[in-house]
Order: sequence, then structure tokens, then C-alpha cells
Amino acid sequence: MILCPDIFPNQVKVEIKKIAPTLILPWLELTWREHLQEVAEISGKKREAVAWLKRYQDKVSKTRLKLREKLGSKSISLLHVMCGHLVVYGKRNVGAVLYEDLGLTSAYNYEDIDLYKVIHTHELSEFLGDHILLIIDQDVSSQLTWQSVNQSTEWKKLRAVQMGNVQMLKEMPWLDYSPYAHEQVVDLAVETLCT
Repeated sequence: MILCPDIFPNQVKVEIKKIAPTLILPWLELTWREHLQEVAEISGKKREAVAWLKRYQDKVSKTRLKLREKLGSKSISLLHVMCGHLVVYGKRNVGAVLYEDLGLTSAYNYEDIDLYKVIHTHELSEFLGDHILLIIDQDVSSQLTWQSVNQSTEWKKLRAVQMGNVQMLKEMPWLDYSPYAHEQVVDLAVETLCT
């Protein structure tokens, strides 16, 4: 069986269906938990999925308490420099685990953003809070954009920058939208945000 998100081009879906039975997952309509449950149902692993989700929720509850102790209501933002653009995330991807699961405070209304939002340098103070998690892609356009942002007065004026609360991260697991990646983010959250 092949699992394929519905966001793949139709021609790809047609071709892979020729190889093996294919399950097309509604990618944007379902949450990562619903993806897990759907795959578990098809693979006969429903009981294991339920047990995994319970273990995950227990881990989230403990981590949430530790983060609340250390951070209080300080706001957390993740800025991704991607394809030459500045991007912040909403309800999916990293927003799902940071703001929904771990209950961290967002510097902006993340619920108004379905996937991500491109912002501009003059908007940094509206979207970046007390702690900034920063991911910079390696493509030339992103590197040039980062050089420009890093030298800007808007960046230098940010409270998190002045306080040294900017943490450089790698894209994975922070931006992956899957149970495995979210569990890794939960495992890394206290170390990343509280040291």
C-alpha cells in the first residue's frame, strides 16, 4: 500500500496507483492526529495508535508544566527564512505542537493563519515575541534575505534579540507535521527554550 497526500499532482497520484493500492490522505483537511488514526485504521494498528497518542499526551502534559514553570506567559515565535521570505506559522506544523499541545504563548494570533504567513521586515515586532526560534534555509535567496534582516534596525530593536533569546534551529523536526516529529519537538522543547 502507498500513502499519498492529496496535495500531490494528479499525474503523480495516477502513476502511483498503478504500482499498488493507494490511500490518498486529505492533507489540509485533517490534523496530524487524524492522519495517524486513518493510517492506523488501514494498517490494522488502531490499538497501537491509541496507546501512542496516550503516551504522547502524558509526555505533553509533563512538558507543558515544566515550560510554564520556566517561561510563564513569555511569548514564543518561530521565524523561518524560506525561499527568500520571512515566514511565521499558524495552526499546523510547528504551531500545532508549540501553541496547541504545549500551550505556549504566541506573539501573534496563530489561529488566524491556516498554514503559514509571509511577513516583511517592518512587521517583525508584530510577530516576534520574547523568544525567537529561528530557522534559515540554505538557498542563496534565503541567505541574502537573512543577511539583510540581521543587519536591519527592526531586527536589532526586537526584545528577544536584545536579550539574547534567539535560538537557531534546524528545520527537522520543528517544521515536520507528523506524530514522530511532534514527539521530538516535545522532547526538545524544555532544553531549547529554557537554557
